[in-house]
Amino acid sequence: MHDLDFWKNKWEKGEIAFHGAKPNLHLNYIKDLSPQKFMVPLCGKSLDMLWLKAQGHAVVGIELSTVACDAFFAENEIPYQKQTVNSFTIYEGSGITIWCGDFFQTDEKTWKGCTALYDRAALIALPPDLRPKYVQHILKNLGQIQTLLLETIDY
Repeated sequence: MHDLDFWKNKWEKGEIAFHGAKPNLHLNYIKDLSPQKFMVPLCGKSLDMLWLKAQGHAVVGIELSTVACDAFFAENEIPYQKQTVNSFTIYEGSGITIWCGDFFQTDEKTWKGCTALYDRAALIALPPDLRPKYVQHILKNLGQIQTLLLETIDY
């Protein structure tokens, strides 16, 4: 299955070399896109969410680590509120919502209204045997997808 403690420990120890200090330059390819509601799986504290919001998009992130969620709002000085729904802690502030919990436990409430998906590195962060489950979970929940931006690499 998937090792949730591995990623929680990375955040707790500050081993986050994967975190970008600036928004992804590839987002410029969608700068003229009409406003949509973007899902950002395994979002961490990505500045890409701020970029999407600045372009007029609503943003819903999913992140396992409370450390990452707290840091995102604190570092960007965004006031937020938290609530608990089932096994998730939901952070909401200034047009950005982050569901903190296990991505594979998300359901239609989490994905409601999302018509776009932005995956900068979630797919490649997962072990190869878990990637088909990830894709199936997205297809099951995304509904009326209009935009899919997937960044990946081939080793």
